[in-house]
Amino acid sequence: MKAFLSLLLASVVVVGSQNTPSIQVNVGLVSVDAEVTDATGRFIGNLTKNDFIVLEDGTQQDIASFALTDVPYRALALVDCTGSLIDRVEIADASLDLLARSLRPSDAIAVASFGKTVESVLEWTPARRWQPRRLAATASNECNDTYFYGSLVTALESMKTVPGRRSVVVISDGIDSLVTVRQGDPKGSPLEKLVRITDPKDDPKFQKVLKAFQTSNVPFYFIALNTDLNPAAMTSSLELSTFYSPLAVPNLQQIRARLQQLAEASKGAVVFPKSPEDVTPLFKRIQDDMGTVYSLGFNPRTPNDGKEHRIEVRVVRKDLRVVKSRDRYKGQP
Repeated sequence: MKAFLSLLLASVVVVGSQNTPSIQVNVGLVSVDAEVTDATGRFIGNLTKNDFIVLEDGTQQDIASFALTDVPYRALALVDCTGSLIDRVEIADASLDLLARSLRPSDAIAVASFGKTVESVLEWTPARRWQPRRLAATASNECNDTYFYGSLVTALESMKTVPGRRSVVVISDGIDSLVTVRQGDPKGSPLEKLVRITDPKDDPKFQKVLKAFQTSNVPFYFIALNTDLNPAAMTSSLELSTFYSPLAVPNLQQIRARLQQLAEASKGAVVFPKSPEDVTPLFKRIQDDMGTVYSLGFNPRTPNDGKEHRIEVRVVRKDLRVVKSRDRYKGQP
């Protein structure tokens, strides 16, 4: 894990805090950057100058300059390397390529695989340098089991230190080898005899991960393979087979419910593709979430008084939230 974290951090440069409290200016125009999100945390990138209100010390100012600036974006692709995805390699490879091509040239992508542990496949690389690659399931001992929840936490912890906007794209069936189960009734019907995956609310391992997602600001996007909505040939115990057993449905539904809750908690999304084309809407969503920063400028009332002045940025729409780059400025005497 330490090696994986260091690789992710290797080419990341921190460019400074986005919450600089006060900057001394001696020019006519005071500028402030603002990000706008809706109630779900999604970035809003289609506003105009007329949608903003800028105040200096509580008094509204005319917006003298207005511009949109792209924000660097980093996407980590976390790919399940176990044999459970062997019949979905085409979708996995296409998804990885689509992710890279959805990014802007100045954005960056990293790739990691996971089974028992998380291993770096590609360090942070500018999207413009991306080369398509195949990620066939491997026979490595590290890929014999899927520690899904632990791998998600590893990815989350690594991304917390990555500056700017970022996300994790997970390509997996979402099945954890240590998922909490309950035994069936040996005297019941064939369905009642099955070992059943517990409800998400009764799974302490899952609840711990869910809580971590709820308190983070890293969206996770899941490309969920082999669920009840896009099943592979498997037995009732979710082992790959030459045929599909309808008895697998209850357990697959439990896995799908977990993926949906994780996506919602992190303000991400989930898709259940049956073909490579089905992942396109997810990457459109990621492109929308990359968003932009609004750069606003105004002429201060007393630019050379040497005093600190408060800056407020609001939007006309009451359902939107604004985060600005600084709260005040100080004029140059």
